[in-house]
Amino acid sequence: MKHTFSYLCTDERVRSYLPLFIHSYSQSYNQEIADYSYKGIFVHHIILVLDGKGEVKADNKLTSLTKGKILFYRADYPIKYYNTSEVFRTCFLTFQGIASLPLLDFYNFPGYLVFENDRIAHQLMDICKAADSGTRDEILSSRVYTLINDIGILLNSDSLPRSFEKAVSYIRSNYYKDVSISEISKYAGISESLLFKQFKKIMGVTPSVYITQVRLNWAKHFLETSPDTSISEIAQNIGFSNTSYFIETFKKYESMTPLQYKKYLSKIK
Repeated sequence: MKHTFSYLCTDERVRSYLPLFIHSYSQSYNQEIADYSYKGIFVHHIILVLDGKGEVKADNKLTSLTKGKILFYRADYPIKYYNTSEVFRTCFLTFQGIASLPLLDFYNFPGYLVFENDRIAHQLMDICKAADSGTRDEILSSRVYTLINDIGILLNSDSLPRSFEKAVSYIRSNYYKDVSISEISKYAGISESLLFKQFKKIMGVTPSVYITQVRLNWAKHFLETSPDTSISEIAQNIGFSNTSYFIETFKKYESMTPLQYKKYLSKIK
């Protein structure tokens, strides 16, 4: 694996209409000193430590960076980080876009943040892997939006309603089943109308739309990682009992059918 980084979404026309886009990324990068302590850098960063040790200095505080730690920092935020061991390998992505600041502000993201979370770490690695495989900028944009949204929910877990957290957890764990809204609301311990209000307020979509988004993200994952799996089998695996309806839904959200998406992936690899 190359220990360098790559730039993405260099087409200004694409940048102009995507709410979020990846500026640069790497699945495995030999991180050395990054000194933006004067006035920061123009892109937002998410960095996962894969191996080795480092430190980050910001707000006159020194924080250790060890394997599994994730560092997030906003664009234009004064910060400095560097290796303290011979090997300091990271997986990272940087992003921009007209929706980035409103999204970060909505969840009250601080200037920088160091935390650990296995699910977020795997999401970041999966996005970088998808970028290396040639996945379209539009699809990567959607995945980055989901990643930031998930970090935001994690960041605000103390202030978010426990019922909402339970509902999201239930959907993520049972997306492949015939999940009903009444089932979710019962598990969360609230009425269906309150569940609807919570999702609209926090996620900006209804519970039904969120279920569909989770299923389609898994569909794209299977189409990319298991190209020999049939469309009907993927549909069954993610909770669609009707293959035709799955194809129709996929096209509605992704502007192409699952088969077209699969062919597109095969061409760019």
